[in-house]
Amino acid sequence: MTDQNTQGGAGGAGGGQGGQQGDGGAPAPFFSGFQGEVKTWVETKGFKDPEALAMSSMNLEKLLGADRSGRTVVLPKDENDVEGRKAFLAKLGVPDTADGYNLPVPEGGSDEFAKTAADWFHKAGVPPQAARTVAEAWNGYMQKAMADAEAAATVESQKQLDAVKGEWGQKFDENSELARRYVKETGLSTEQLAAVEEALGTATFLKTFHKLGTQMGEASFTTGDGQGGGGFNAANAQAKQQLHDLRMQRIEGKISQDEFLKRSEELNSKIAA
Repeated sequence: MTDQNTQGGAGGAGGGQGGQQGDGGAPAPFFSGFQGEVKTWVETKGFKDPEALAMSSMNLEKLLGADRSGRTVVLPKDENDVEGRKAFLAKLGVPDTADGYNLPVPEGGSDEFAKTAADWFHKAGVPPQAARTVAEAWNGYMQKAMADAEAAATVESQKQLDAVKGEWGQKFDENSELARRYVKETGLSTEQLAAVEEALGTATFLKTFHKLGTQMGEASFTTGDGQGGGGFNAANAQAKQQLHDLRMQRIEGKISQDEFLKRSEELNSKIAA
């Protein structure tokens, strides 16, 4: 009786290690008592015993430990996974709208480009920090490009000015003064004149305004007694007004330079007649 009870107890202990008795008396897998997909997962993974399962869990915890909690992301299933992409971008910190980027704007500059760029970044799902980095780099690039262009324009302007000085020689100051007087008569602002000079080039700018100033001087200093010689009669005054209107048309770009010169010569001849 004693031997039989001892053997039975040993058998019971062995059955406890296996969890349950399988067919033919073989121990059942340790996960046989698991339910549903948990059982299927453990069986598919091929864990041979609880220790193997515990080892896998420990390694996974090392990989995704407490210090990484809440910082894991799940990639979208595919390009059609709208909700998955939305959740993924939210994890990256992409704002709900383009206004959330708050991109930097150069001092004194317009925010139009920043708004446009924010729309681009939002559609592409660019994280805020990356967007700001790109925007700052672009602003710096454009500021340098503008400074370089301004410096190059200054050098070219000085080069052309030196060429005109060489061409006019001792009459440079006199001719420049005449050009300056005509510039004053136009009523253009400093910014407008700078734009005209940039479009024409310094040399052409000076020569053009000198020529126009010469014509203005001839018309202004003609003398007469009402019998001719450019006296201040009604016809003379009308021609001067037409010349003024003609100048304004040229300044506003409504007529070409050639047309202006041709018609101004005709008017000046009337004034001087």
